[in-house]
Amino acid sequence: MDIRDLDRRALDGLREIVTALRDADMAAPTPCAGWTVRDLIEHMNTEHEAISTLILDEPVTLDTDPRRAFGQAVDRWLAAFATDGMPDIDIYLPMLGSRWPADQVLSVHFADMLTHRWDLTTALGRDPELPADLLELALPIATAIPTTGPLRGPIYGAPVPITDTASATDQLVAALGRSPAWTQGRVDQP
Repeated sequence: MDIRDLDRRALDGLREIVTALRDADMAAPTPCAGWTVRDLIEHMNTEHEAISTLILDEPVTLDTDPRRAFGQAVDRWLAAFATDGMPDIDIYLPMLGSRWPADQVLSVHFADMLTHRWDLTTALGRDPELPADLLELALPIATAIPTTGPLRGPIYGAPVPITDTASATDQLVAALGRSPAWTQGRVDQP
């Protein structure tokens, strides 16, 4: 399956959650230390738009409501990567200061978007389990990310230790630095 299709499915799942958020949901804390739901959505919007603008070479102003802006940013991201030959080019990533092959950017993005889906559902007190077919493909990507290097620190926290019997969802989020045990309101967690 084309990584762009997997990425689209991950983004579609997120879009469904984000567009249904109420104003009261926006201030909820997330498993991303120090970030509210609003902060997490704004982060995704900023990152999507930074890369999309580089590829499409046409900056836009997103809606001031991060929920509506998310749909705009996702549409632009998908358009940027829909170009024929896109998986075969290198993309400059400002947050890393280096060029990466598009297929690697999309692979990491796919796993990241599933993890952000978990962040949001967990923050909202909803069932955080992710689709098994997507997890099967995302887990090897997440576990292949080196525990040191440019993706750790500013982008992902250190992998979180988990039990051998952890669910695939827990394995994914732990590989990308989240505590699967995170619950809203606990102060003794990362």
